[in-house]
Amino acid sequence: MLKDLEFAFGVTLVDRSVRGAMLGPLGQLALQRARTGLAIFDNLAADLHADLPTVVRVGTNPAVMLDLVPSALHHMEAHRANIRFRLEAGTVGNMMSGLLNGDLDCYVGRVDWTATPEQMAETLRYDPLTETSLVVACSVDHPLANRSSVSATELAQWPWTLPSGDTNNRRSIETAFRNCGVQAPVPVVEVSADPTSLLRLTKRSSF
Repeated sequence: MLKDLEFAFGVTLVDRSVRGAMLGPLGQLALQRARTGLAIFDNLAADLHADLPTVVRVGTNPAVMLDLVPSALHHMEAHRANIRFRLEAGTVGNMMSGLLNGDLDCYVGRVDWTATPEQMAETLRYDPLTETSLVVACSVDHPLANRSSVSATELAQWPWTLPSGDTNNRRSIETAFRNCGVQAPVPVVEVSADPTSLLRLTKRSSF
């Protein structure tokens, strides 16, 4: 069957050697596409037998869940459409994996294409929705709160609460400090993909 597939596609999907066989780059791409297609058919079959509205599986991240996604559902009048929306929030890496595996139909959120493997990026289509920027937040009682300007060196000297190290936001913050010639601060607290918790911790502490 594998040879028939290779003959049909006109490419080699498996690299064979005396040590055995393993998927080559084209084989891995074919596997990703096949998983996505099979997952779509599985969900379609389940919906048809259940006689329920179509389910749209949307991946996102907690920051987008604060305003963008709720606003979009409101403008779409989601409650009037014969569609059910299943939302899943998580890190960018997990959401991208969900897209490739066919567990998600789309993803709404930030993507760092420079950190996305080329093979993965080639299988995805994206449409820019808006532009956002990262900001530094502190409590109103913090000594730096009323300053009109603060240097990167001064910022690095204070305790920080930051997103976890595997997030794009954390990498962006560390890159910004390095670009200023300053070592990025080591956080006192790390929070995984939850901006609400970050803000609450900041409000109640000197971070």
